[in-house]
Amino acid sequence: MTLSDGNFSVTDVNGNIMFKVKGKLLSIRDRRVLLDVSDRPVILTAHRRWQVFRGDSSDSQDLLFSVKKSSILQFKTELDIFLATNIKEDVCDFRVKAFQDTMAQTSYAPLASTVHVSVIGAQFCVPYPLDLAIVRKVMVSTGGNFVVTDASDNIMLKIEVRSALHDRRILFDAAGNPIVTLKQKKWSMHSRWQVFMGDSKDDADLLFSAKTSSFIQLKTKLDVFLAENTAEELCDFKVEGSWLDGSCTIYAGNCSAIVAQMHRKHTAPSILLGKDKFTVTVYPNVDYAFIVSLIVILDAINREGAEN
Repeated sequence: MTLSDGNFSVTDVNGNIMFKVKGKLLSIRDRRVLLDVSDRPVILTAHRRWQVFRGDSSDSQDLLFSVKKSSILQFKTELDIFLATNIKEDVCDFRVKAFQDTMAQTSYAPLASTVHVSVIGAQFCVPYPLDLAIVRKVMVSTGGNFVVTDASDNIMLKIEVRSALHDRRILFDAAGNPIVTLKQKKWSMHSRWQVFMGDSKDDADLLFSAKTSSFIQLKTKLDVFLAENTAEELCDFKVEGSWLDGSCTIYAGNCSAIVAQMHRKHTAPSILLGKDKFTVTVYPNVDYAFIVSLIVILDAINREGAEN
């Protein structure tokens, strides 16, 4: 891709021109037109909210999609993308996030999402993005007890430490029924945790396991293997996070398909009340109990590293 005063040319890896973009960066109308190799218009864009039209049209009937900033003030650029059929714009259809020089685009459409992740149970999947708060009381001696709430502060899940050695945690539903047991595997080079159905510790009830990707890490990376993946040549999910920044991203498989994102939220009330709060966005049709389990494991591994 080359750039000259708002003009682009897009080539393949062999240098063949695939598309051209023509427009003036500082023009009054601030329009750009996407052309094919024969200079025929494919789509047109217009600013301030960027609207993308079919061909060289600017008629609302030819609108394909629009793009706008997620918020007015941003430290890192985030764009929300809405298809023309999404008139209400309650939830964006796609989102673009920029991290320094890297752009990552992820699907965020509740109706169009094709990613379905059900590891613990289909009852923990919803067809829309789900925002959860995972709150831990910092001053509690066990350190691994959490309460998980939704955006309306309804309790969804609870996590309790059930071992003096802090090597076992149980995930409960709101009614107090055990969903899964998280157990640290002893004498493991890579801080492996195993997750079993209910309150079981039997190998027959193993759902998945998670371990650090390497023995020495600057940023925590976990490889997640489902129980049936006995060879473990490729992970089924992976978790990448920076505990200093209080953030992590969970991917499906060994690729860039994001299924959930987490960041730590510091507020004055939470500090005064001695609470640690994580905000998690679980993508549509993704098992939120599974995502919470991974974040609890990530927290346990980082706490163990800090104590050692």
